[in-house]
Amino acid sequence: MGSVLLFALLLGLLCASYVLFDRRIDSPAFVFVLFFALSIGSGLLNYVPYEFDLHPNTVGLIGGGAAIFVAVAWSVRLVWRKRIAAATIDGAQGDADDDPLIAEPLHVPVVFYVLGLLLACGTAWVMLKSYTELSIAHGGPTDLLGVMREYDKLAKFSDVDVSIRGIPGHIIAIGDGAYYIWAYLFAQNLNARRRTINWSALLIMVVTMAYTLLSGERNGIILRLLAFAFMYLNFWYRRRRTTGRPNVRVFAAIAIVIVVGMLAFRPMLALMGRGYDNKYSLSEYVSRYLGAPVKNLDMYLNDELPHPITVKSERWGEQTFAVAYASLDHWAGHDARKKWNDWQPFQELNGRKLGNVYTIYYTFAFDWGYAGALVATAVLAALSELCFLLSCTRRVLGNGAIKTSVLVYGIVGYGLCFCFFLNFVVKAVVNTGFVRMAATWLLASFVLKFVNERLAAGAERAED
Repeated sequence: MGSVLLFALLLGLLCASYVLFDRRIDSPAFVFVLFFALSIGSGLLNYVPYEFDLHPNTVGLIGGGAAIFVAVAWSVRLVWRKRIAAATIDGAQGDADDDPLIAEPLHVPVVFYVLGLLLACGTAWVMLKSYTELSIAHGGPTDLLGVMREYDKLAKFSDVDVSIRGIPGHIIAIGDGAYYIWAYLFAQNLNARRRTINWSALLIMVVTMAYTLLSGERNGIILRLLAFAFMYLNFWYRRRRTTGRPNVRVFAAIAIVIVVGMLAFRPMLALMGRGYDNKYSLSEYVSRYLGAPVKNLDMYLNDELPHPITVKSERWGEQTFAVAYASLDHWAGHDARKKWNDWQPFQELNGRKLGNVYTIYYTFAFDWGYAGALVATAVLAALSELCFLLSCTRRVLGNGAIKTSVLVYGIVGYGLCFCFFLNFVVKAVVNTGFVRMAATWLLASFVLKFVNERLAAGAERAED
């Protein structure tokens, strides 16, 4: 009964978010609530095998957290509109034709595309070389599929620090950061007043997404596609004169992408040399990723885990900021990953695998308890909404060519999508890799602005 009530509450909050946040489906509150609703709905579809009758404390934490998220995000929006609304594109804040970010397709000289493709290919080579060396160091195979399987195994089932550091690590971070620039260009060109399809940017995006499979995981492609979706929606809403009317074609396209993604989710394992069990139906298999994290959280909160978590948080926010602490520990010469597998043991129920993820609420509760988890959710809501509102303004940092806040929200947005799964959003932003990516974005923005200004000045002189 508790699960049904929670699902009803989330649907109500989802409708409220849609209305309160100008019917924007990319707003943090809508995204956060939507994916938790999908998770609970998936669990209800497998109610009997997952024993999905959630305890009252779990219902309270998830439902209360969702309500707090919506309320705090709405409060931030009210304050923003009173104090800084003149810079936003919301409501009647100016005509879409006046928005400089979609006035014309952003021009990029051909040499930048060549360098971008070389960087993508070079990053793929560096990743493969680094992963192969890691595989050999631990007695693993050297063939492509074998290296992918070995890296995935070491990352998930060992205490080995699989981070690539030094110059190779910098190259990979810059290559990852460059993907978001090409995704930004592709999304902007599609939504400019004189719309174009930037095939060069799309090619580099595809190459970059393809080499993420070297890690043996599907997450890389999914996260990058979601980041692109948030960038696309940002420009799409700019192109519309109002944000009040839903567009059926956009909703239909999103639904089609979700269905295709679900159908391809399991077969993608074959591309990475990983077998998959056909014993379960597609619905049951998808539910392992959608509904099982909530069930794991429920068992954790009520001391019912088949494989109990025996460790405790020893530092403030130790699990929440695990990636940041790992970098600090590495610089201090300590082993960064000793506890990671102890934090998230794999679980099963009635002979069915539940995985080893427990939603973002588990991370917050592990570090700060129930009350702390709700406070952390409120802080996440405030910062996410602020980031979203910044991405909706017309100003560009330093008058550069690229609005970096759109790229930042692309990452924050996909992190919010996966809050039902684990703590993606904090891990994605609070780490040294993100700092290097942001530096790449700022540098590219100013360089592109400088080059375009020089080209425009040269064209004017030629006309004179």
